[in-house]
Amino acid sequence: MQQDIRNGEVSSCGVVLAVTESVQGVPSGKLLMFNGSFSLGEGAGLVKGRASEIDVKSLLSGRASLEALKPLETTNVWMKAPGAPATTPIKGQSIRKSDDPGYLIYLTDLTSVIELTKAVRSNQQIQIGMRIKGRDFDQALFGTVQMTEAQTQQFDQCINEWVNRMTTKYGLGESADRRDFSSSAK
Repeated sequence: MQQDIRNGEVSSCGVVLAVTESVQGVPSGKLLMFNGSFSLGEGAGLVKGRASEIDVKSLLSGRASLEALKPLETTNVWMKAPGAPATTPIKGQSIRKSDDPGYLIYLTDLTSVIELTKAVRSNQQIQIGMRIKGRDFDQALFGTVQMTEAQTQQFDQCINEWVNRMTTKYGLGESADRRDFSSSAK
């Protein structure tokens, strides 16, 4: 869970993700891993991520660390909620390198990130895609986001404060979209 506070108010809420391929039946070798996040901001969503490899034995030992990760040069990342389009850069923007080494970052339409948020809160599977330099295909990981009860409560509070701020700032009133979004965060 991540949030940004500006002038004492919630300006963005998001989810930090660390995802690996399934280790079932894989006794050794390397697994693909995704590290990144998505967040709701003011007028746009934000997607950030990178691909890495991690040694299966290191992961299964329970002693995996950041040093065990081998970042892979990533040329594209996307996320997708069920029934919604995958995230893409908003018109006039492009995917760019983040200040964090190895990560890509871009602004995306708010609707796709709202749908990701709703999917996370309703325990639906999401998809995370990444393209590694030199490959002509994206690799996708699927799964549900696991959060502790404390993280879930913190995320719900952040979402509710963000929705209230956006509603007040833009005079949205009690629209059907607002009721639909805020009811998924309960």
